[in-house]
Amino acid sequence: MLYSLITYYVLAMEVTTMPIEQLCMITLCNRLFSLRSDIDIPLIILSHPNANLEVGYSKIIENLADIILLLMVVPPEGIDVNGQSVIKDHSLHCHCVITFKKNRQGLSPACSVDFIQNTQTFKFVNWIES
Repeated sequence: MLYSLITYYVLAMEVTTMPIEQLCMITLCNRLFSLRSDIDIPLIILSHPNANLEVGYSKIIENLADIILLLMVVPPEGIDVNGQSVIKDHSLHCHCVITFKKNRQGLSPACSVDFIQNTQTFKFVNWIES
């Protein structure tokens, strides 16, 4: 695969000055799009948001995804989610909030979950009303 990417990159360099990172991202997106089309299921991305509550992925991948979920750890002072204050629940292992950044079906619920580190799983706690 790396050989074909390098070959593709060398051929692309003859006609463009596109950086290899961008070329790799385009190749990845094309493969994800083909996979999504072949198996006919939605493409879901789970992301930790950056400081601006944006997805840390390329806009190409963001546009390709059907659903983008943002995962945020609730800080001790709490956070605002969809206009509701969420206060850290200290009885949980690791109190997190999951929100929809994008959902092609139109629904955008948010929920509190408990991240259990030793099993790397989430346990649903409650829905956050908007």
